[in-house]
Amino acid sequence: MDAKPKHLEFIQAVIARIATNSFLFKGWAITIAAGLAAFAAVDSRTALLVLTLASTVMFWGLDGYYLWLERCFIELHNKVAPRRRLTSTSRSRGLSTLKMGSSLHSALLPRPRRLDLASVKSTED
Repeated sequence: MDAKPKHLEFIQAVIARIATNSFLFKGWAITIAAGLAAFAAVDSRTALLVLTLASTVMFWGLDGYYLWLERCFIELHNKVAPRRRLTSTSRSRGLSTLKMGSSLHSALLPRPRRLDLASVKSTED
């Protein structure tokens, strides 16, 4: 029995779990920020607004961390997928063999992508 399909399924399950957690963090961030901002607006307290900003920054950091982890596991999946056979030693190395091409900084502050106007086709006839 080949271990490669099971290993790929395991990696895909981890990626799906990370994406789900990231989505849940975003929902919690919006709920907490909206609730704290509403209480701050009613009582006109700046301390609650500062707490709202702090919680937003905290959830932004968590989301960036989970995005970085997701990219690392996608890179691991892409390295495992083209191999013919999976040995027990290559399975045990996991993320430690990767270069971690994307950094946590790039997950928190992604560079804007340039639009290549030459590749955009004109819709005029």
